[in-house]
Amino acid sequence: MDKKTNLSKKYIEESYDVFLFSCSSGKASTITTICHSIPCNRQTFYYHFESFSDFLYAFAKDKVLPLVNKQNKFEVLFRWIQSHKMETVGIMKTYHKQKATFNVATRILNELYPNSTISKSKDKHKVAIIYGAFKGLVNECIKNNNFQIDASSDCLYRVIQTILFDR
Repeated sequence: MDKKTNLSKKYIEESYDVFLFSCSSGKASTITTICHSIPCNRQTFYYHFESFSDFLYAFAKDKVLPLVNKQNKFEVLFRWIQSHKMETVGIMKTYHKQKATFNVATRILNELYPNSTISKSKDKHKVAIIYGAFKGLVNECIKNNNFQIDASSDCLYRVIQTILFDR
């Protein structure tokens, strides 16, 4: 790897850490927050990410998807959410504020289920149902100390299978 690639990788990892830390107060994060904390300028940020939505997708792909196991079960993700409640609140607020939820959810579902080929234009209602179920379970996970991780993970998995594959 050349020096520029190493610096880019280091920058991206630092930006993820700053984003997560900035969300730990339960507030939405911004490009400005990330750029001031690393430090870098907006031009450098946009060199690595086409938009803030692109950054949010890259964060979800690199940091959230590894928490979903090979069978696309969500137990590990829900356990992470339970131990990082304020960060999760801040992350969800940021996605909502940036109006990135639909775009990112569509791209993540295509990563998890490559055979489903969800289209942004044709499948808005499917993505909305799946995201609604996910968001409801995340909110319940944050609020309820007796949250049933296994049952909720299975429920989300069944919702996705039913919506995407009519199973």
